[in-house]
Formats: sequence, C-alpha cells, structure tokens
Amino acid sequence: MAKILMNSQLWEQRYGAIQVSVKTLERCELDCNLEVFVEFKKYLFDRSKSLLLDPEFRVRNCIGEIMQRLIKLDGSKVYDEFRSVLFSNIHETFSRDPQGKDA
Repeated sequence: MAKILMNSQLWEQRYGAIQVSVKTLERCELDCNLEVFVEFKKYLFDRSKSLLLDPEFRVRNCIGEIMQRLIKLDGSKVYDEFRSVLFSNIHETFSRDPQGKDA
C-alpha cells in the first residue's frame, strides 16, 4: 500500500505513505533482518532519493524521518550512500548573493 501511495499525484497521499513507512520502520526494529523488511528498507531508501526533490516541502521534510530510522537500523552506511544525493541537491538549489546581502 505504501508503494502505491508514494507514487500518487496527491502530495497528501505521499506524505501519509511516508508517515506510515516511518511507523513500519519503528516496528522493524524488532526483527529488521526478515526478508520482507530488508526489501522494504531498500525500497524506502531508493524512493527517498526522488522524494527528496518532491515539489511539496512537507513531503521533502518527511524524508529526514525515514533517513533517521534507516540509519538507526542499519548504521552510518545509509548516510554514506545518501550523502551524494543530499549534497548534490543542496548545491543545485541553494542560492546566495555573492555580496552577502541575503545573509
């Protein structure tokens, strides 16, 4: 169900799917090595890369919650793999006046 909603055109459904996924990851802490959870974590990691660029800021903000849970479960390797996407996005979207007038 989360996979379907994460691909919805409606931001509210994508947002809801992320919230449900975070709660699922909390449950995953009990036995995160089950094959179904391993596949779910991989899907969330991969999907989070594109949702980080979602036009709706509320969806983008929720990706941090997924990353936090994945890092808690699988360690810093999650951040290491996500870092390039994150910094690339910052580099491409962050703008600052070279004269420092917007600081």
